[in-house]
Amino acid sequence: MLIDFSKSVLASTAKTPSAKLPHIREQYKKNNIVLELVNGKEKPSVTTDVYSLAFLSKYVNKFLKFEVNATVKEALENRAERRPSVGASKESLSPA
Repeated sequence: MLIDFSKSVLASTAKTPSAKLPHIREQYKKNNIVLELVNGKEKPSVTTDVYSLAFLSKYVNKFLKFEVNATVKEALENRAERRPSVGASKESLSPA
């Protein structure tokens, strides 16, 4: 799973991270770490990868002055169950 380029792990070996202290959580919220990992509620998964991909897409789009599409916006939701699938994310980022 990809939560940080230097911290990628196989899904089968991923572990639930410890919850961060409240004052540190605020710093993480401003970065690309998904909320469920900061809170220590879930281990890295496909949904956290979808969030990371959307985060990268958002900033690439911003740099290139492209509009961020609805699928990327949905993938940046704090609730994992509302995020689109990997397939839907891939399709939304593919050229028409």
